[in-house]
Amino acid sequence: MGFFSRRRGARRYEAGEFLFCREILGIQMIDRILELFEEEAETSGNTLTFRRKGMEISFAAFGTGDEGEAGVYARRELDGIRDYFRQVRTENTDTLRNLMFVLGRCQGIVRVNYSFELRNERADQERIAAAENMIAQVLRGMSAVMTKGGEAIAGADGKVILDGNGESEVKSFLPPLEDTSQDDKKKGIPGEALERRRKSVMELRRRQIYVPFWLPVLETEARTQARTKRQVCGRAAALLTVALYSECLLGEGMKPPQARAFVREIIEHFRADEFFSPAEKAYLEDDFSEEAVRIHFSWQYENLYVMEWALGMFDSLSWPEKICDVGECVRKMREFDSFSEFEQAVKLRSKRELLDAADFIYRLDWACTDAGLNGFPAPGGILPDVVMERHRALFWAAGCMTADPGEGKKGQADRSAGWDRVDLST
Repeated sequence: MGFFSRRRGARRYEAGEFLFCREILGIQMIDRILELFEEEAETSGNTLTFRRKGMEISFAAFGTGDEGEAGVYARRELDGIRDYFRQVRTENTDTLRNLMFVLGRCQGIVRVNYSFELRNERADQERIAAAENMIAQVLRGMSAVMTKGGEAIAGADGKVILDGNGESEVKSFLPPLEDTSQDDKKKGIPGEALERRRKSVMELRRRQIYVPFWLPVLETEARTQARTKRQVCGRAAALLTVALYSECLLGEGMKPPQARAFVREIIEHFRADEFFSPAEKAYLEDDFSEEAVRIHFSWQYENLYVMEWALGMFDSLSWPEKICDVGECVRKMREFDSFSEFEQAVKLRSKRELLDAADFIYRLDWACTDAGLNGFPAPGGILPDVVMERHRALFWAAGCMTADPGEGKKGQADRSAGWDRVDLST
């Protein structure tokens, strides 16, 4: 890559690395480094030099916001390292994705060089260690990463995050957290929403999945209009119907009239026709629906699973690394002889539980979307389609964003088409 230098002459040792940070101006980087060390230093433009016991260590800073050659240099070098690692092939895809996220947000470069007169092996190693410790302080203080050995990126601990061969010395790598909660609180964002976001971010981090704090928060309990138990039960009935109907078309090779006849008993049994969304109703009446549409509706088993969880029929939601147990979801619904019995037997989870789950899946869906947009597989071995369907179901159940109440009110207009217009943006 050409980012690394290390030379040992007859009497002098010289070495250097590049540091990559978020600061956009060279002067910001220089000021930040000065804050980290309580000692005198020589400054000359964008360069800072410290002298320690016969050793000289200098930091030259360049930001993409700098004018002239400094800005051009910063942009060129940052583009170069991003392009280099974008071409790396590795099994450590989560590590590469997170590293690219960090490099993508970097706006500054610090070129660090240190040198000293050679004396003896012990004294020389002490000076090298002192320089590396100083660099590590800068890395921690600026939440930066650095080159190591010419074809690798390392963190403040000196361990290689990833090298040009796709190898890593760390079990996992996550971008540093940038908690915006205090600033958000000053803007009037409710503490309940901030705490819910914090819990989701930290739980995902525990699972080695990075999501930033700066993503929006969801509404508070007081500001959401969660679904009623009747609406959730009705939605479960509608989802069971369209999913089973799709299975008849795709798996059993039935024609639409045959498939409709097959699910008619379920519709009557659970009064599902009271709860179909406009799109579901149109699909069930369409004799010429396309295969892509049928596949889309076959995924509604995933949403049924979430509704059953919301009604206490499952103790917890499984990690979305595989599709739900379709047979078990159907079996649980068949335990009831009527919609009335179904509605009376279940208990809707609290609004807090629904919002907690919605917040978590929203942030997990962001991680999936971000990975896909940047050419990476979803993190943690999860299935993006499963996550997206859970996002839809949980936002609807909790009444988040544009998931306005609608179905389940027979004879009333459906505001914003409810289920068909759940906000899935991340």
